[in-house]
Amino acid sequence: MKKLIDRHWKTIAYVLIGGWNTVFYCVVFASLYYLPAYFGLPLHYMVVLLVTQIISLASAFILNKKFVFQTKGNVLREFGRFGIYYWLSFGANIALLPFLVEFLNWPPVFSQGLLICIAIVCGYFWHSLITFGGVKHST
Repeated sequence: MKKLIDRHWKTIAYVLIGGWNTVFYCVVFASLYYLPAYFGLPLHYMVVLLVTQIISLASAFILNKKFVFQTKGNVLREFGRFGIYYWLSFGANIALLPFLVEFLNWPPVFSQGLLICIAIVCGYFWHSLITFGGVKHST
């Protein structure tokens, strides 16, 4: 069992960190969507999406760099590549979230959760091959 875990550690760590990032993203999104509305100051779901994206980008980069890909140095280059994926994903989100909410009448929080799951799977391949691929790993 240890050999299997050792061989697939990066994938296991990505799933664990991705799970945490997903929960964090959803909590931030839902909090920013529901809490201001509770106090009579609702925010449009697209504003909530932008603020959540910025907060989650920083958190996800730090956790992936430190715990999943364990790379040394290259912070600016890796953050740039990481950010490119996040902003491409964000662009897809901007296009798809209103479609799900306005045309399919799905709830914003549910729709965002579905889009996050898709982004996680795509993100693993992007980060493995582009963001943290080909850089020196710490031991």
